[in-house]
Amino acid sequence: NNTDINGIPENLCQVVGSRDGHMWEQIDLLKFMKGKDDILLNLTNTAPLLYNKNVFTLHDVIFLYYPESYSIFHRMYYKFSVGFHLKSSKLILTVSEYSKKSILKNYPKCDEKKIKVIYNAVPKVFNNGLSFYNNSEIKNYCVLSSFDNNKNLQVVIDAFKINKRPDIRLLILGSHVQKHPNLLAKALEDPRIVSYGHVTDEKLAEIYQTTYAFIIPSKLEGFGIPPLEAQSFGCPVLASESSCLPEILGNSALYFDPDRPENLSVLIDFISDNI
Repeated sequence: NNTDINGIPENLCQVVGSRDGHMWEQIDLLKFMKGKDDILLNLTNTAPLLYNKNVFTLHDVIFLYYPESYSIFHRMYYKFSVGFHLKSSKLILTVSEYSKKSILKNYPKCDEKKIKVIYNAVPKVFNNGLSFYNNSEIKNYCVLSSFDNNKNLQVVIDAFKINKRPDIRLLILGSHVQKHPNLLAKALEDPRIVSYGHVTDEKLAEIYQTTYAFIIPSKLEGFGIPPLEAQSFGCPVLASESSCLPEILGNSALYFDPDRPENLSVLIDFISDNI
C-alpha cells in the first residue's frame, strides 16, 4: 500500500536492524551508516558515539538537576554521552531558549554558535478544531505527570487537600505514577482524585475537551507539549511559573508557584467559578 510506519511513504522510511534502545542505536544504526557520508539527525538526546556526522538533539539537561529521576545506567550514560556529543556533533538542536541557556551553563566549553532552538509542535491528532464542552456538574481538572521530583505531582494533590469543594475532580493521567505505589495509594484516598493510567490519544483528546483546566506543575521542563495539546481544544492551562513554561506558554496560561499548593488552589477556585 506504499506506506510503511505510521503512514510515512516507504521511500521516506526504512526499517534498520533488529535490536532496540541504545543497542539498536549504537550497533544496528551505526552499521547501517558505515561507509556513508550523510548527516545523521538524532532526535532523542542520544546518538551513535562512533559516527562523526551527527546532528544531536538535546531536549534538556534535567538529568543533571534531578538525577534521582533516572536509573543509575541512564545517569551514567547521559553524563558521558551528552558531553561527548556536544563537542563532536556538527550541529546541536534544542527545544527552548531555557534549555539552550541550561546547556551552556552546565557545559561552558560548548560552542554556542552550534546550538539552534527549534520549538516542538502539537501532534496532528490534537489539532482538529474541536473545542471545550462539559455536561457534568463535576468540574474535572487533569494532570499528566508523575511523582518524580521535577514533575512535582504532589503539589497538585496538596492543592486538592487544601481545596475542599466537592464539585471538583482530579484526573491523573499517565502510567509513570505507578512507580510510586504508596504515594499514589495515599493520593487516591481522596475520592475526588482518580488515576487513569495510560490513555490512548483518542481518550486524551476527549479528556481535554471536557476538562476545566490542564495543570502542569513541573519544577523543570525542557519544553512541555501537553499544555499545548490541551490548549488546542480550548482547555485552560494552569502552569508552574518555573523553567521554560513561561517562555512556551506566554500569556496564554495562569501561573502558580510550584512550591505553594495554596496558589494552585486559588486558581482552581477561579476557573471553577468563572467557566
